Amino acid sequence: MYRVFRWLAFAGLTVLTGSPALSAEQIAATQAVRVESAAVAPVATMPVSFGATLDGKLKVLVATAENDQQRAWLAQIKSFYVARSGKPVWVSPMGFNALAETAMKELALGGDWGLNVSAMGIPPKLVGTPAPELSADAEIELTRAVVNYAHQARGGRITPQALSLWLDRTPDPVFATAVMIDMISAKDVAEALRAMHPKSPDFEMLRQAYIAMRHGIENPRASDPSQFLSPGLKIKDGQSHPQIALIRQRLGVPASGGSQYLFDDRLGDAVAEYVASAGVEARWGVIDDKVRAVFNRPPKVAGEKDLMRILANMERWRWLPRDLGRIHIWNNLPEQMTRVFKNGQVIHEERIIVGQPETQTPVFSETMKAVVFQPEWGVPPSIKINDLLPKLQADDYGVLARRDMRILKPSGDEVDPEDLNWDKIDIRQVGIYQRASDNNPLGLVKFLFPNKHHVYMHDTNARSLFAAAERTFSHGCIRVRNPQRLAEIILDQDKGWTPKQVERELLNWDKPNNKVYLDHPIPVHNVYFTLLPGKDGKLIELDDVYGHDKRISDAFKGVPVEKIAASDPARDLARELEEAAPAAVTKPRVAQPAGHASEDEN
Repeated sequence: MYRVFRWLAFAGLTVLTGSPALSAEQIAATQAVRVESAAVAPVATMPVSFGATLDGKLKVLVATAENDQQRAWLAQIKSFYVARSGKPVWVSPMGFNALAETAMKELALGGDWGLNVSAMGIPPKLVGTPAPELSADAEIELTRAVVNYAHQARGGRITPQALSLWLDRTPDPVFATAVMIDMISAKDVAEALRAMHPKSPDFEMLRQAYIAMRHGIENPRASDPSQFLSPGLKIKDGQSHPQIALIRQRLGVPASGGSQYLFDDRLGDAVAEYVASAGVEARWGVIDDKVRAVFNRPPKVAGEKDLMRILANMERWRWLPRDLGRIHIWNNLPEQMTRVFKNGQVIHEERIIVGQPETQTPVFSETMKAVVFQPEWGVPPSIKINDLLPKLQADDYGVLARRDMRILKPSGDEVDPEDLNWDKIDIRQVGIYQRASDNNPLGLVKFLFPNKHHVYMHDTNARSLFAAAERTFSHGCIRVRNPQRLAEIILDQDKGWTPKQVERELLNWDKPNNKVYLDHPIPVHNVYFTLLPGKDGKLIELDDVYGHDKRISDAFKGVPVEKIAASDPARDLARELEEAAPAAVTKPRVAQPAGHASEDEN
């Protein structure tokens, strides 16, 4: 599943702009921001008429804005300048000032951050002594360009849920007033712009890889004749040959104690991996003309897909909360691994099982609030509709008892399945639970972080599946290998519990569905990163198991969002469940009993 991603060259890239409009409440809140700090900015001496000209132009722009978001930003910009009595930030009687020159230079470097510079609207330089009308236009254009930069830097170019309902992220909204206060208050406006990007070392490594790939695109490397391997006799493991030194150099495999010309086992493994990665079958420990031909191929040129994959991963970093939490849980879905971080260091990591491509684990962040020992399993809607409902409609009321399942009222009382009209009721609204037992698919413990997807982390009674290289087997929830250890770490950090205390709760069958609420809830981040930093400084590529790389890449390339969403399996599943479930005459009063909250039902 893991492959080293080889960064080489490709040219050509377009990207998408646009994101959700700001609400009236957000606009009002932003317009209410005080801007007295504007006094710290250098104020240019402009004609008295400049402020009125600027205000008039902004009024027209607000009235004719192309969408709600642009209208909100322009209204915020207008409020910002009103609070400054119309005094400019960027222009002087002689054109753009030094602050503007610095800002424009940094905006132009946005491509090194994976941004779409052409969509920012950076104004051209002012020549000579511009008229007040032209200066006002330039002032507004540069302010809008700075706001557009902030919008892109904070992940606003794409609305994640417009591509897939399982990309449940909401990028931080950008308020133009706040952005401009940052600009006029900063000691270094270029640094203030750079500070808008994610600060993670992983994001920076992706950025450097992106820059390196773009450099390779613009400066393709020619083949080096001195590296050509001439046809000749076979070189076998244990033999020496001048070509071995060239192969070592190509693969970065130094001699380990012996001669650089000696073909040893370590080099044999490296040659076999390199040749196999090129799709060629060859005998291990033999370098013949077929192997030489692989080494003599021109350097691989990276394609558009490679460049877009880096951008997609960078964009997902922009969607994450700025503060991940001093202690947080990090579930990387393509990697199928969970990690617990404390103060930036990994204190626990383990394999997980995630959703199948048709029933994906959603990408979102929430807060873990409880650990549940001996959990009862809330049957998810898909199983209720596709498996249980046909049997109940056929009067097979014993199906629940055979599976140790029961229906519970809000009071916690059981309901006899014969008392419900299964041809009329909406089974999705019926609370059906499997009792805690050795056969319960949740195992001995689950970890709750309430969310609209009804997804959580839990133990499993199918532990053999953790041995698989690709572990996409669930209906959406996250199964954890060694959940007892995870519970020990969480409850040690939260309550100071010992492993013995955790084990006592874990094995106490007299307390089914025993919720232990955390004193300090822990952020949980379900993330989707297909490019990870490797120990050797190279990026490791993971399979795009859910297709999110492709969705984001297609959006950047200009594919209509509606077309991308049309193939969203989350939307397909929602439609299937809606069509399969009968419409309820009235909402049944049997769902969500005390102690069985809605987040338990998946």
